[in-house]
Amino acid sequence: MSYVAAFRAYEWNDCIAMLAARFFAATPGARHVVLMNEERGPIDVGAHEKVAHGSDFSDIGLPDVPAGRSLWFNGDYAYGHLRRVLPGYEHYVIAESDVAVNLSLAPMMEKVVSAKIDLVVHELRPCLPSWPWFDAASAQPNPVCAGLFIFVASGRALDALLTERLRLAAQLRADPSAPWPIVESFVATTVWNAGMRIGEIGEFADTDHLKVGPALSVNDPAAHRPGSLVHPVLSGPMLLRRLLSPLGPAEYRRPGAPHHDSLRFEPFSTLAAVFWDAFEMRGDHRGLAELREEMLQRGLPVPQPLDLAWCKPATVSSICQWSATQDPEEEATRANGRVFHDICAFHTGEEADAWWRVDLLERQEVQVVEIVNRADFGERFQRFVIETALSGDDWTVVSEKDDDRPVSGDAAFPWRVVLGEPVACRFVRIRRLGPPGFLHLRRVRIFGPQLLPQSLAETVEAPPLSARAVHG
Repeated sequence: MSYVAAFRAYEWNDCIAMLAARFFAATPGARHVVLMNEERGPIDVGAHEKVAHGSDFSDIGLPDVPAGRSLWFNGDYAYGHLRRVLPGYEHYVIAESDVAVNLSLAPMMEKVVSAKIDLVVHELRPCLPSWPWFDAASAQPNPVCAGLFIFVASGRALDALLTERLRLAAQLRADPSAPWPIVESFVATTVWNAGMRIGEIGEFADTDHLKVGPALSVNDPAAHRPGSLVHPVLSGPMLLRRLLSPLGPAEYRRPGAPHHDSLRFEPFSTLAAVFWDAFEMRGDHRGLAELREEMLQRGLPVPQPLDLAWCKPATVSSICQWSATQDPEEEATRANGRVFHDICAFHTGEEADAWWRVDLLERQEVQVVEIVNRADFGERFQRFVIETALSGDDWTVVSEKDDDRPVSGDAAFPWRVVLGEPVACRFVRIRRLGPPGFLHLRRVRIFGPQLLPQSLAETVEAPPLSARAVHG
């Protein structure tokens, strides 16, 4: 029996290496290779033989469709590359890097050879109009689709796939509006229409956990059930990012939430780092506060951003039709969250004394307030005061700009107000002065005397005034 066992990967870590070793052990007698996507640079796979590829397959006539996502959309491109690099084999067994193979695949290969099966797939079914990619599948007659988590393809099946892709590519060149089928329908349909035999992987393995999701931790016993194929199996940050994608970190931290139990198999130190990153990305200050408390209780170091306002709760005096959101708190936290916006982060209505306010959540020593104005219409924000408070209703003006010098909208040259002495406060407010108007800024950052960036440390002296503005 002459066949290749190809483990398809996009990165390499201990979990992936373990799954690769298990797959290779399950395919005795095969030529074992790692089919590695190296579009972002070379990846070390240890002692394994590697067949590398990027995202450009124009040398074999395959187009970049959809532009920039062709490798994701057309997984069969890599199979064509594999066939070209390792020609002459009767069959190719291909497993994705997040599939746990918990049985020997030798019996399956014996049946494939004896029954002359050209393709083994998972859940072969007709393409229905309700399928999101149905219109693209119409590029071929009699479309069918299948999941391709692990499958076997004969050499002649791979040849047929490349021939059909080249036919569709010629059709696309003649008519750029022609549909282009996604891999899930293309592979099965091409082999089906060629009259080749197709087998179901469920005939050979327990596929109860061979699904699109949810992801299982590599430490979960369910990922290692004898006789099974399991997908997706991940670990560490990869697992967390997959789980957090649909619902967000707050949902997965709630006991009883869907898939919450999957997280109990991962070290909390790993979970905390990924959750912290996800909460910051969403500007979820409540989630950060709860996570910070749990990290402290467990004796883990807590990230200490230099910016005291970073992802803290904020609000604005009003919103309007030009606001990005109609929630004052959500609108305001766009100015102190993770994303730096191109034009402006928030937009109040036209009013007297329009303001933006942040709650630092606890008493802090504040010495520098850094402001990046709106990228255009910067003249609307020239005169303003900075106020602080301990309770939210006892405001004290700590700095006032009462001239018409421009306030920069360039992140490289922010307007900085450096207080002569640190001010103890919990709340900081920026209030616009002058006739009624809009307040709209790109970014606000706040620093204390002990956590100043090096670029600011030299400007913080003890001037004779209570506060001074530093432009640039």
